[in-house]
Amino acid sequence: MPGPGGEQILAPERQTGPAPPRGKRDNGNGENNGNRNDNGGVDAGRQPKRARITRENLNPPHALTKEKGAGEPPPNTAGAATGSSSYTKAIPGLPPDFADQLGKNGILNPRRSKPPANLGDLAVRLARSRGSPSPPDSEYESYLKATGRAGSTEMTVLVEMAPLLKPYGGDDGYSREFNRPFTAMPKDVGFNNNLPAPQPDFIEGLEKPEYRPFPVDKIPGAVLYRHDPDSLALPHLAGEWKGPGQNLEEARLQSAYGGAALVHGRNQALSAIGTPDPPGHANITTFTTDGTTLNFFAHYAAPAANGTPEYHQYPIASTNLKSSAEEFKKGRRQLRNAQDNARQESYRLRDMMRTYRQAPSMQAPAAAKEHRQDDVGGFLEAFAQPMPFSFDEALADLPLSPIDDEFFAQQIQLAFDKSPSQSPD
Repeated sequence: MPGPGGEQILAPERQTGPAPPRGKRDNGNGENNGNRNDNGGVDAGRQPKRARITRENLNPPHALTKEKGAGEPPPNTAGAATGSSSYTKAIPGLPPDFADQLGKNGILNPRRSKPPANLGDLAVRLARSRGSPSPPDSEYESYLKATGRAGSTEMTVLVEMAPLLKPYGGDDGYSREFNRPFTAMPKDVGFNNNLPAPQPDFIEGLEKPEYRPFPVDKIPGAVLYRHDPDSLALPHLAGEWKGPGQNLEEARLQSAYGGAALVHGRNQALSAIGTPDPPGHANITTFTTDGTTLNFFAHYAAPAANGTPEYHQYPIASTNLKSSAEEFKKGRRQLRNAQDNARQESYRLRDMMRTYRQAPSMQAPAAAKEHRQDDVGGFLEAFAQPMPFSFDEALADLPLSPIDDEFFAQQIQLAFDKSPSQSPD
């Protein structure tokens, strides 16, 4: 439907099939669909300890496999309470133990979350000026009238806020979904234990075919929807709407859960190519709104004291869309900047995965390679003595990444073959 400025706005109805072709793709990030900005790329960091590696899974990414339960519908605890087996989102009224279960799953509220290491950069990028003209004050006046009625609902807010979102009509591989459950999310992987599938009101990202030749559907949690050839994969932005006067804290809880799902997928993808985000860096953003207040959150994961991941949700900014025309324009700018930032991160991650898939042996950072060489060097010294354990047992003790494990496995195999004894007493 046309927006106030004549721009084409996507209707809020749930999309159930592939979007129609929308012209030549532009991988840009500018208001005029220019080339995307590559500043602020993902840096390689120290890699966390990997799962046990055996001789059978040393050829990534071909050896990447789905976790048990991947692609199966997650348990529907909300349905159990209502007698329904559907993915219906309970609005209003989440399961009464929803907040408590989030905490048990390691999803922290803002009070317990720590600021991301790149919080300053996130705030600057969210607030930066744009190259396009600001909307006229008449758009603000129209918005006040449309959302100020006593009977306004969540759908009213969604429809009237749609013109604030930036359309990417020239990019046929980047699309959005409304209120659709993540049916391809693996069950009980930590953050979603004993919870129904995440189902954000709004989500935007690249479609699965855009990652070719990398087999993105082999990454657990990367692809969102089952049996959908155009499913979104590894999106970086999600949003939650509430009607006027409804509970924004409920929207925050839902965004915490959706944000954790996006962080999980991103971390799985980066782990597969051996290039995790720097510690404490957030690249996932969510927003919540009731048509008046517009809140933005940064999401990332960090290990807890016991080594399990904790998912942080930290506020970046908050704007009152109705306090003045200037604040309304500020909120519109922030929302579109959040979209552009997420789109840029999506394309950057896609390019990293494509590059790794095309030349996996060349992707290990030099510093990480030296560190691993030291680890293996010390490990190999042990083979000067008889070793009462098998090759697979020896290999499993090394924290190897999918990038460099094949090289080091070969070195260990050579040393193991020369060992005086390989049989237990």
